[in-house]
Amino acid sequence: MRSLGLYLYEEILLNKYFKSILEKLSKSYSIYVIDGDLNYNLTEKEEKDLFRFVDILSSIEEQSARMKAYHIISLLDVFISDSSDFKYFSSSVYSKLGLFALEFDDHILPFNRRFENLTKRKSQKFDDNFIFTDAQYDVYSKMIKAPYYSFSGPTSLGKSFIIKRYIENIISNSSSNIVILVPSKALINQFSLEIKSELRNVLNNRKYSILTHGNLITENEENYIFILTPERLLSLYSQEVNVRIDFLFVDEAHKLSNSSDKDTRSLTAYSAIENTINRFQNVKVIFSSPNISNPEVFLELFGKDGIYTSRISESPVAQNLYLVDFKCNEVTFYNGTEKYSINTKILNTARYANEFIYRVGKKHSSNMIYCSSRDKSIEAALDFYKNFVSDDIEVSDNIKNAIKKVSTYIHQEYYLVSFLKKRIAYHHGQLPPVIRNVVEELFRNGEIDFIFCTPTLVEGVNMPTKNIFINCDRKIRLVKEKRKNSNKSIAFWNLAGRAGRYCKELSGNIFCIQNVEGERWEDTSIFEKKIQRYLQRLMRSYLMLKV
Repeated sequence: MRSLGLYLYEEILLNKYFKSILEKLSKSYSIYVIDGDLNYNLTEKEEKDLFRFVDILSSIEEQSARMKAYHIISLLDVFISDSSDFKYFSSSVYSKLGLFALEFDDHILPFNRRFENLTKRKSQKFDDNFIFTDAQYDVYSKMIKAPYYSFSGPTSLGKSFIIKRYIENIISNSSSNIVILVPSKALINQFSLEIKSELRNVLNNRKYSILTHGNLITENEENYIFILTPERLLSLYSQEVNVRIDFLFVDEAHKLSNSSDKDTRSLTAYSAIENTINRFQNVKVIFSSPNISNPEVFLELFGKDGIYTSRISESPVAQNLYLVDFKCNEVTFYNGTEKYSINTKILNTARYANEFIYRVGKKHSSNMIYCSSRDKSIEAALDFYKNFVSDDIEVSDNIKNAIKKVSTYIHQEYYLVSFLKKRIAYHHGQLPPVIRNVVEELFRNGEIDFIFCTPTLVEGVNMPTKNIFINCDRKIRLVKEKRKNSNKSIAFWNLAGRAGRYCKELSGNIFCIQNVEGERWEDTSIFEKKIQRYLQRLMRSYLMLKV
């Protein structure tokens, strides 16, 4: 039986008047983002009525309803952020989602809302630095209480942030040894740097060492946080070292099996997890995955009860998705199941991807361009460097220092040196770790305007961005033959989920680009549904391999 809230939400989505206002607003926002033209044309009545819809949506318990309210607020923000009505209703929406890091003024809200905020600020406060959003607090609370746990959520939820807070709680209150299982060496580096940076004091006080190889274990009385790939975890066990594992965090759990051609790697991951569970009967296992509808599948695979799961659709940022088709000369905005044709000026003159990327991206300082391989990332960055960015760009001392490091570590004629002088960079898994770290830090700090990267950065490393441009590629595009689309939607939304930086802006933009020549999305349903079901047959393939 449907709840009243769900009924209201569905009625609003079907309301023709609501749909007409939302389409009008979405088109105005799109013209602003793409062409830079400020063309806000909602009437006073439409604006007031839209705020009424927002107020209803934000009060509904259904997560997708609250996110719809937040998305509308993010579209309005660029036009009327200074109006009293906007300040009131936006504060109301932020308070409903617990987005306290946005530092909104809740004094303008009614007493009951202010009291609710005060209560949540206290209960959801982790320490002097962090306050959980409602969605994050829900996951964190359940994670602590459950004997084992699996959760899924959008990339922008901050899954690694939640896990790090739980790890901080563990090492502050116990002497437990922890394993963080990651799918790639690049993520080993990323996670270890973040843990060392964020938890430095408590690590030192509690005598914890962070190890990325099992053979680094010492005979000193220390506690350990292991950050390992499945291969390295199995290697640790093969050494028969005397160390107890109390917690196992499986990051990016959906990569346990991506496709049939990766079954060997999947078997390694499954073996590492199963080996841990068998060796340590009391180990607490936690699975983290992107937007899937059945996170319980990971628990059930290892004989655990699937009730200890959460599926979160709320996010602290909204996202706007566009399909840019140079062959058909059109831009389409996807808003859930609705889609709007956007009449932009840019396609009258911009004729291929890099030109579009430059003209849209130059309005912002944070642009990420997905390329499917190392060579493509370098080639695209080189074309961009030669044809678009001017020579008279001022760079900061940080970039100058980075150029010295790259020149010293590799070679002064290395492409990256020239690119950095124009606030451009590329990033791929074969770059030396020290250079990857330099590039990542520059991008996080807003020193690089355009970064061309492979899935090594886009899918794993915690690098949110204002705009993400995705060139159509066989790895993520849907084709008519459905059996070839295994988990592509999960991979796509994990990639697209990098758009939007909490605390810096309310939304991020995703531009999916189809050139005149090249591959195309044969099935655009991938743009309409963020939450996908993790395929059970992939689990069965593991069991068959195991036999």
